[in-house]
Amino acid sequence: MPKVTATLQQLLTSKIKGELLGAERIMKIMAELKRQVLVELATAPGGSFGTARLQQTLAAIDAHLATWETRTRSEAAGLLESSWEAGKELLPAMAEAAGMQVGRFWISTAQLDALKDFALGRFAHVRTDASARIRAEVTLGILGQKTPQEVTAAVAGELGSPSIFKSIEARAETITKTEMGRAYSMATQKSLEASTDVLPELQKMWLHAGHPKRARIYHLNIHGLTVPIAERFLVGNIGMMYPRDPTAPASEVINCGCTHVPYMAEWGSKKEFLTSWDKAQKAANSRKGA
Repeated sequence: MPKVTATLQQLLTSKIKGELLGAERIMKIMAELKRQVLVELATAPGGSFGTARLQQTLAAIDAHLATWETRTRSEAAGLLESSWEAGKELLPAMAEAAGMQVGRFWISTAQLDALKDFALGRFAHVRTDASARIRAEVTLGILGQKTPQEVTAAVAGELGSPSIFKSIEARAETITKTEMGRAYSMATQKSLEASTDVLPELQKMWLHAGHPKRARIYHLNIHGLTVPIAERFLVGNIGMMYPRDPTAPASEVINCGCTHVPYMAEWGSKKEFLTSWDKAQKAANSRKGA
């Protein structure tokens, strides 16, 4: 099973890198939005906001937010498609590493389309929330309750301080990573389901691959658990078909780093596989300073 393990580690390392790069791309779009909003706020007179500029300033900020949402949705849609394709390739690649030629299984993209609608809609919520919160801060400036400098600090913040942008940046990053991971898991599950006629002994295994400082105990407890493809993993008292299952509560999904992978007993010892996998994960976390 060493070749299967090495192949899996390579594929999941690529998955994680893809999610990090995807989040970076979304954050670059967010950084441009932040710059544009700061420019609009900087046009206020030095001492206070003038009421005559209220609608103009807010309209300009809303226009920037609309552009941000359009660009972010387009970028995120491509990221989800890439994650879906990567998830589809997990089983064929592992089977090939085990010396089995199973080919590629056709799976419908209907679930991907539904996921895209759901995930991209979450960015719309971020935009709506950001607009309302920025509008509230600017209005306080108009009413003389805050100086332009105080409004700017509340919106953009200073190093280490809370702000509207710090909050929405964190939300956008979380959405990106979570939904990319969900797309990967959904495609993996669909691929496994499509293979059952060809590989009737195939099972799926839950791997805890989250950040060790934020481990969910129930996720960690089922690390290495194998179940039939059509069955759910019992995560505490919650049944989940795969990590980030959309039917599970948000508390079990958001920022989850787990994954599920194909497993066959003939590929080798599960104990040896898990020992090798855990060693690799420990080394990776050590390199990241986890």
